[in-house]
Amino acid sequence: MNDDGLDCLKVYFANLSGESKLTWNDKIKWTSDNIVDAINKIYGNDEEFYFNFLFKLKEPFQYFSILFALINVFESMEKDEIPTVTVPILFDASCSGIQHLSAMTRDIIIARKVNTLPNEGLDNASDEEILEKSLHYYNYAAINVQSELDKETNILSNIKLTRNLIKRTVMTIPYNITLKGVEKQFKEHLLKREANIFLKYLQNILK
Repeated sequence: MNDDGLDCLKVYFANLSGESKLTWNDKIKWTSDNIVDAINKIYGNDEEFYFNFLFKLKEPFQYFSILFALINVFESMEKDEIPTVTVPILFDASCSGIQHLSAMTRDIIIARKVNTLPNEGLDNASDEEILEKSLHYYNYAAINVQSELDKETNILSNIKLTRNLIKRTVMTIPYNITLKGVEKQFKEHLLKREANIFLKYLQNILK
């Protein structure tokens, strides 16, 4: 394993630890800063760690497999040996269809929003630059479509788009979704939302 492979292990470990919203470099730093503490808690039988953290993870078995892989890497490095890792690393694509389209069309703005290209530093950026460069594509799409809906003078102006509402549609555009398909997705989402609101209402009544 080389340095790039170790970085990938660290990024995946951060993802499994619930830090998936961090940037690539921040995930590497997070793992570097927290890996020793995680190892100590595992071997120290820390009950709080197990009950308040580990049991709440979505993928605890993958968490353990990558943690022990990292331990193996560090032990090999201490012995000046080349570490070998056979554990698979999983990375979820960011809107993969749009990734392909951004690459084919060389659209830099969209490519940054779906992680085809790394994002630029935004420490001193204006609000407009942050919207253009850092916003994830689903949110970016929702904001732009919403701005068009707000111009309408009919019932369409009452629609308020969110990331969750528009995500499935945006994700399936590269795969040739039809308007009928979009209609079906919106109906399913809205019915599910209404059902959740009703359940919360019942829970409040029954308290």
